[in-house]
Amino acid sequence: MRPEGLSRQKRQTHGMRFEFITVSGNNVAGDDTTRRRVRSHAMADYKRRTTQPKGSKNHTVELDVTPLLDGSLQSTNSVLHTARTEQGLMLRGPSPTSLLDTYRSDPFGTFPINGTHRSRQLWDHMYDGTCPMFRTMSKIGFLDVIRETIALSQMLSASSRHLGLLLGNDSADSYGYSIQATNSLQARLADPAACTSDEVISVVLAFACYANMFRDPDLLNIHMSGLDRILDCRGGIRSLDPNPLLRTMVYWVDVNGSYLQDIVPRYPQPFAVLTARSKLNVRLLDQPNFSTDGDYTAGIPIFQFRDSIVELHDIIRSELSTRDLWTDIIFPGFHISPILHALLSQPRATVYVAMGDRLRECFRLAAVIYLSELRGLFGVDTIPGQLYGSKLQLLLQGVDLAVYAEPTSFYLVWVLTPSYRRHSVCYKYRLLQTTKTS
Repeated sequence: MRPEGLSRQKRQTHGMRFEFITVSGNNVAGDDTTRRRVRSHAMADYKRRTTQPKGSKNHTVELDVTPLLDGSLQSTNSVLHTARTEQGLMLRGPSPTSLLDTYRSDPFGTFPINGTHRSRQLWDHMYDGTCPMFRTMSKIGFLDVIRETIALSQMLSASSRHLGLLLGNDSADSYGYSIQATNSLQARLADPAACTSDEVISVVLAFACYANMFRDPDLLNIHMSGLDRILDCRGGIRSLDPNPLLRTMVYWVDVNGSYLQDIVPRYPQPFAVLTARSKLNVRLLDQPNFSTDGDYTAGIPIFQFRDSIVELHDIIRSELSTRDLWTDIIFPGFHISPILHALLSQPRATVYVAMGDRLRECFRLAAVIYLSELRGLFGVDTIPGQLYGSKLQLLLQGVDLAVYAEPTSFYLVWVLTPSYRRHSVCYKYRLLQTTKTS
């Protein structure tokens, strides 16, 4: 053996210190202190024998500075502009870093959720502007409220499924996030001190928004029934009046869910919120005979709906003269939803009732379709299929020709507009103005 090897071995042997531990009786393992000392000696000896010598940390990196010298390197602003243009033209795949802007906080820094690359990608998708629901939530401030609550998991679930639909692939992790949100919600509901909190209402709203986004009325009704019970324990829908944001979210979820099914909304309109945010005369849409069991015993006259729709168009025209109104995603929520809520709240009519009630129902159905097209101009999703169109067609088939000679026949002319695309929306607006002055 070489001398330097012997000297190293001697140094290692000399550095070891052995200690004899005396035990007695049946306790051969010793007490807790003795066991810790034994483990400490064993671990120190293991590290001493397995430690590898440190390698050199010096590395060489070669940089080509030719573009800097000949002026061929693009400026930073030019590169950023090109990247943003390309990003607007296509959906990129996963990137190694988060796209969080400097003015937005990262929810995964403090919230106890797995802050993986995937979860950050889904969080960023809520802000990329491709989903009308997320744009509305961001603009109204709901995403800022739920960013560190149990509702975040369900929002990630919705983001995963929506992103999967855009990219044309499966989104299996959507169910994982939803299960995590469900388990968290169940834990809160089992706690008497937290079962009716704002956080619980927020996560139920997140579930309801998910059902609205993917047009699942059965799932929506389950969550809305649960919200009913929670609000009953708090004192009813009025208990949300001190929180205008939650009251507005409940209102929009209720209107959109009722619109998907053509049913009467569960809750009355929040006139205190609407008066502060809407330029409509919302009091014209007040339902004076709203009963506690959710039934409406009297309807609003047709001419009031006509006046409200004409007023809506005057507001839209005025706003368009000063700004790009079609990009304001929350405008429909404060100006179209009040009229839509009132229309959905009207008594229904079938082919077996009097002709006057049938004509009134025709106007209601046509007005809902008309407002649907207006919502579409703002980027709000419209319902698929022929829910309202098929009902309208069935009622119009039984209308007597003699009815067109009645003084109110101009409403039928408006209803019978053959197309409901953008050019017909403008045409029907002119018809409404004509009937207002006639």
